[in-house]
Amino acid sequence: MPAYYSKFYLIGLKSESEFWGNMEHTSLFLLQGEGDRQWVEAHYPAGDLQKRVPGVLVPEKPEDPNLLLDSCMAFLPEVFQEIPDFSSLSKIVKGANRFDLNLEKPGKWDSLRKECLPYMGRLEVKALEF
Repeated sequence: MPAYYSKFYLIGLKSESEFWGNMEHTSLFLLQGEGDRQWVEAHYPAGDLQKRVPGVLVPEKPEDPNLLLDSCMAFLPEVFQEIPDFSSLSKIVKGANRFDLNLEKPGKWDSLRKECLPYMGRLEVKALEF
């Protein structure tokens, strides 16, 4: 099966400004790839995050409803720094740029998802399908 990109996501912190719109600035770009397995490539815009290398996340299953949450946990963990078990999340994602949740999901990942989910409201997500 040939590989291709099916979706593009812009993710950033929500803004309080009515003048500037809902997104304060873009923190993360995600490209959703399709092929033998679905994957997401994470890229950071230039700026204070430019030193991060692009990352890849393979979801637990195709069209996984947790895809955006998992991607943000893996590639924007600072959004969730107020969760009770942030030290575990930080330890899991620190220095990693590839996550295969289909084959090697970290043991605490499901409980961390529950803690992180309420904080997704801080983010503005815009999607474009190709």
